[in-house]
Amino acid sequence: MEQDHEAIIPPETFKRVQDELERRKGCHATGGNIFSGKIYCGECGQIYGSKVWHSNDPYRKVIWRCNDKYGGGKKCGTPTLTEVEIKAAFERVLKKMKYDKTEIIKNLQEIVEAIDSGDLLAQKEKLERERDTVAAHAQDVASANLRVTHDQNRYKELAKEYDRLDAGVRKLEQRIAGIETRRRRINEFIRAYRESAEEFTEDSWCTMVEKVTVWRDKMVFALTSGGDGDRNLRRVWAPHRVSRELRDTVGSPFLFDETINGI
Repeated sequence: MEQDHEAIIPPETFKRVQDELERRKGCHATGGNIFSGKIYCGECGQIYGSKVWHSNDPYRKVIWRCNDKYGGGKKCGTPTLTEVEIKAAFERVLKKMKYDKTEIIKNLQEIVEAIDSGDLLAQKEKLERERDTVAAHAQDVASANLRVTHDQNRYKELAKEYDRLDAGVRKLEQRIAGIETRRRRINEFIRAYRESAEEFTEDSWCTMVEKVTVWRDKMVFALTSGGDGDRNLRRVWAPHRVSRELRDTVGSPFLFDETINGI
């Protein structure tokens, strides 16, 4: 029985907990380490994986390198990285992101408000009503055929129409789910960005970093925008919205170049 008593956990709290569990699962899904699945070789496109050097002596060290670096053919020239170097590079990104934080968050919130699934929900409800009407009609035809044999073509036509409408409902559900995912990703980015300092944290890495591409002399951080490409990014990065200092320092929205050694 629903609504019989007050919920032990408020729905909004439950939703936040589920979103956090999903975020953590996604960050560890590809190998149990927060860096797994996020770092790629700029020369060959292969993912960076962890390797252990000196595993049986006091000089043991975990490094990250292109998984295809020694896979045959031309050797990739991208460097190996320590976790200390990865974290330090991301901290330099966080330092740059401190510029105009309030304004960028405001702009991102405007994007969230503009991402509306209301029209799609209305379309889905309309199709659901039409589908249910067809289903009821088909049931009537089937019941009539149990009593007296009729032409089966009408039932087949109704079944075909039901399938068409049901497919439309499923497609709209997928689009609505995609919109809600985008909204959730932007809100998670806003939360992590608002709470971020200049020190590395697992939460800021998992939430804010979409992908890191390693080249011979630099790492390119692509941050999670959650938007729908350049149109939304241009809204956040418009000249009248952020300072020249930030635009000159970063260059591109949510794309940061960092040298390997920070120099």
